[in-house]
Amino acid sequence: MPFETPLEHKSVYYRGGNDIPNPLWMAKYMKDTDVTDRFFNSTSLNYDFTDKISLTYKVGFDTYTERLNKEYNRGVGAAYVRPNNGIYQTQTITNTIWNHDLIFSLQQQIMPDLSLAARVGANARNDYFQRDGLYSEGQTVLGLMRHSNFSTSSSSSLIDGRVFNRTTEQQRYGVYGDFQFEYKSFLSVNLSGRNDWSSTLEKEFNNKFYPSASVSFRPTDAFPGLKSDKLNFLKLRAGYGSSAGFGLPYITRSVVNQNNRGFMDAAGGLYGEHTISDGLGNLKLRPELQQEIEVGLEAKGFNNRISVDFSMYNRFTKDLITFAPIDGATGYTGTYINVGKLENKGIELGLTGTVLSSSNLSWDITYNMTAVRPKVVNLGNSITEILLAGLNTRGNFAIKGEPTNVIK
Repeated sequence: MPFETPLEHKSVYYRGGNDIPNPLWMAKYMKDTDVTDRFFNSTSLNYDFTDKISLTYKVGFDTYTERLNKEYNRGVGAAYVRPNNGIYQTQTITNTIWNHDLIFSLQQQIMPDLSLAARVGANARNDYFQRDGLYSEGQTVLGLMRHSNFSTSSSSSLIDGRVFNRTTEQQRYGVYGDFQFEYKSFLSVNLSGRNDWSSTLEKEFNNKFYPSASVSFRPTDAFPGLKSDKLNFLKLRAGYGSSAGFGLPYITRSVVNQNNRGFMDAAGGLYGEHTISDGLGNLKLRPELQQEIEVGLEAKGFNNRISVDFSMYNRFTKDLITFAPIDGATGYTGTYINVGKLENKGIELGLTGTVLSSSNLSWDITYNMTAVRPKVVNLGNSITEILLAGLNTRGNFAIKGEPTNVIK
């Protein structure tokens, strides 16, 4: 069956009004392309003051340019997102990250049986994002994809309502320390902490300290009498870790949206708009804190032919930065607030057995098992559910007592 008309090359399909394009016509006359050029580099300079004291400077640079094009020729019914008269949309996205670290390191034997490995450092990171684009419709010559071949152009897309011109920049600074103590090669203690400052929050709330600690103990090294043909190695471990989240740029302030193609009348006339954004800025937004507690053990036995690795953990987030709905009568539909607590409990088990081991052939079998139980513990006093993705009443939600991203 033909999929296009012979003269105008319009889509031919079973639907009246030609409002859904023929798949064969789409393959010939509609195209989405994505071309990315990327360059990244990491350089490290190290100076040793002594064999135990050193200073390191690291710099990282990562940048990419992405070009996204939509090329939709004319020839489809008007109900299909307006490409009946042809659409040409181009976007150029540039993202650049600079990352700097200055680290002071120390290796020290504190006592004959106790050693210390310490690192103290500072970090600076800059993220810069820029997007530009142009949307055109009203194709004159079929197949020619140039903005000059279209009757109307704008920096605002009528496909998804996106305004292309966008620039975001954020800075993050941090200081950190990491101290690892080793006693007689069977007991290890690690203590670390970091404090970050972020430009995405207001000055009164833009910094957060988050610590971590862990300990591991090897009884088979501490008490050699425990070793046997059945138990070759045993290690017990426990740890607490935390990290901070500072949210997206520009969510603490209410902003004005500018759109010179905000409305179109029946005759095709365009009307611009300057409107307060639907999102209410929150000047008192604070960083969120992610935390995790984990305990586990590792064991090897029967001449190292069987090994076990078992872990239990509980990850939870407090002061979660969440876009929460508010009454539309206020003039806003939502705002970012620190609300709710998420919890993610789980166990992980790894079993490895050596079925065959010889000088010429070895055969190992590994079994892994994981069980995870995510849960929304709290969303605040007055909020019962939060839409994470989708429409107003359908999509992925956070609901108290349910797993995160439950589907309604």
